[in-house]
Amino acid sequence: MATHEIATMNAEKGMRWDAYIKTCREFLSTCSVGGSRTIALQETTPQMIEAICKEAEWDYRFVPKCIFRGQYRGTEYDIVQGIGTITTSTIGESGVYMYDSYVGNRESGLPVQTGNGDEDAADFMLLWTQIGENEQKIDMLNTHGIWTQRGVSTDRQVAGICKMISHITEIFDTCILVGDFNMPKFYRGDATKPNPTYEKMIKAGFVDCLPESMITTLNPKEHRGGANVDDVVVDYIFSYGEVNIESVHAIEIPSDHLGIFAKAK
Repeated sequence: MATHEIATMNAEKGMRWDAYIKTCREFLSTCSVGGSRTIALQETTPQMIEAICKEAEWDYRFVPKCIFRGQYRGTEYDIVQGIGTITTSTIGESGVYMYDSYVGNRESGLPVQTGNGDEDAADFMLLWTQIGENEQKIDMLNTHGIWTQRGVSTDRQVAGICKMISHITEIFDTCILVGDFNMPKFYRGDATKPNPTYEKMIKAGFVDCLPESMITTLNPKEHRGGANVDDVVVDYIFSYGEVNIESVHAIEIPSDHLGIFAKAK
């Protein structure tokens, strides 16, 4: 049986453009013979995806979630930001499911962020891509979840996760769900108190495939639930149904997040 090697990587608004593109191209280019590699990207742009795939026979899908027009880490941006999935294999069926739609300021059909703590001004969705062929097909879902202040769950985030869970469990018997969910495992760093959003995922039958000691975010400000803790996870690889995920580990990428690598069978 062929092995699908997968990774999820947050591009941090594409700010480290050249280094990020190089990292993604190197990851996809080192695919083993007979296997496939797939990257799920968040906070990426259509221009970045096209640059990664330039002169390569890789299949991809991209869906926009907002316009970011503001300052981030000292740089002014005016970009369309979204989520994308690139694979060295082929994408069969694909689709988009919206589980939260922002009703505020919009332009050209997209919500507008200004960089003033309004990262929840976006449409939040699942990008579904069916990777591989025949009996080797795997359904992969990529998302960038609802942002909250300092990682503390809100009613909106919980409602979005519940809607997402209902859709997946109704449509799919087996799938891999990856991305930046913006939800730490624990509430305010208290390992005895799971975050409500994370707890709902587990109770619905999603298996967290990350090693227990692994962290994924390097951001000291936005993801720590107001607590000074070093065990923060907001990026995940979940399995649902009968799919085997192994060799899960963090990978260094040019972002304020770590990437996650895994093998799926």
